[in-house]
Amino acid sequence: LQNHQLILAGKRGWKYDEVLRSVSRSRFGHRIKMIGYVSHADKLQLIRNAKLFAFPSLWEGFGLPVVEAMALGTPVVTSSVSSLPEIVGRSAITVNPESVQAIAKGIASLLTSPARQKRLRALGKRRAKKFTWENAAAETMKIYMQIAIH
Repeated sequence: LQNHQLILAGKRGWKYDEVLRSVSRSRFGHRIKMIGYVSHADKLQLIRNAKLFAFPSLWEGFGLPVVEAMALGTPVVTSSVSSLPEIVGRSAITVNPESVQAIAKGIASLLTSPARQKRLRALGKRRAKKFTWENAAAETMKIYMQIAIH
């Protein structure tokens, strides 16, 4: 685990000052890189090149970043709350997003197991195929048809 770097990407948002303080106090602060906002193309490149994608969100409507990571073949550690467990199924490691220990354990379990990484890459790619725009349109059309019939 010694050779890994944590990259935090995204624009500054809610409680960002707390994140900055935590990073500055961390004994691993030198291995945490905060890169701010990135373009969509750069985001996909970062995810594609990552050992894993950690997304311990507390509230998530859908979880598109998780689907993107799975589609790119990047193993995922995400929250066991909100919509995320339903999105990932058994294709990711789910953790309590309010427990630093649970998040760390989930990340470590991936970083120390190439076999688990390989398995979740394959499962994630397969699972992500369920979440295409075509499937979303077809499901929406089914609902419209059911409403129109009744």
